[in-house]
Amino acid sequence: GEGSTRIQRRMLELIGSVEGCDAIIIDDILDTGKTISRSTEVLLQHGASRVFAVATHGIFSGTAINDIANSELTTAVVTNSIPFHIPRDHPVRKKLVVLSVAPVLAHEIA
Repeated sequence: GEGSTRIQRRMLELIGSVEGCDAIIIDDILDTGKTISRSTEVLLQHGASRVFAVATHGIFSGTAINDIANSELTTAVVTNSIPFHIPRDHPVRKKLVVLSVAPVLAHEIA
């Protein structure tokens, strides 16, 4: 895992063609941002027009906000299911959409 001292890189394999298409990366957790940044790079190298990422939980540990800000990712969408802090003036804010889980929780509680 990410907590181990040994760094493990996942092999990224693209199946199919993304040439001229918008690509959407769907993941459960956006933690270090490494997978999304690397996936974005691979998708763009294979001709994707734009790359979007959607993750249920945004953790943003380590250098994640800088890595995402400096990547070619168009937009990242996460929920506020886990509290995180990103400075208001950080460049990643231009790429980040945070959706509230409050309506879902309120519906289930009511």
